[in-house]
Amino acid sequence: CRPHFEGNAIFEGDTDGVNISSHSSAVFKRNTISRNALTGVVVTRHANPSMIGNTISENKRCGVQVADSGRGVYEGNEVSKNHEAGFRIESKGCPLIEKENRIHSGRAEGILLLDGDAVIRGNRVYSNKKAGLLIQGGSALIRKNMIYSSETQGCHISGDATPRLERNDLFNRSEERRVGKECRSRW
Repeated sequence: CRPHFEGNAIFEGDTDGVNISSHSSAVFKRNTISRNALTGVVVTRHANPSMIGNTISENKRCGVQVADSGRGVYEGNEVSKNHEAGFRIESKGCPLIEKENRIHSGRAEGILLLDGDAVIRGNRVYSNKKAGLLIQGGSALIRKNMIYSSETQGCHISGDATPRLERNDLFNRSEERRVGKECRSRW
């Protein structure tokens, strides 16, 4: 079963806006998911949705949480103004976050990777209150992203993380474009 959700407004729910689990492969296109009491979109238990062109904003927790072996393809989404991370990846989450997602203006990290094997490429991550990209565990391929104007670091790596960063542009506000200088690690 591959249900399609297109052009819906999912907002002001008492819990999560959308919960996708148990091997579901739903397609979400051009929906607005906002102002929910918890997370905008939760993907768990081997679910593998396609999230394309959605607006996910102003949720009381994360914009998108991928956990418990959740997967999914995330393309062209606007993820903004969430109270916690725009994307939170943990518990062996394995999302493909690519093709012009705009992850910005959040009250925490743009992308928080705690555990998993994410592929993050071709996105804009900017103007978040904490690091644009915080990697504390897992492995990830992070390629050709623009990460800029975060209030702390553009990229911070710590813990047991083993990411591979390739051809990303990291810079802040009025400073000249710099590649890699803001990416800190304890190594």
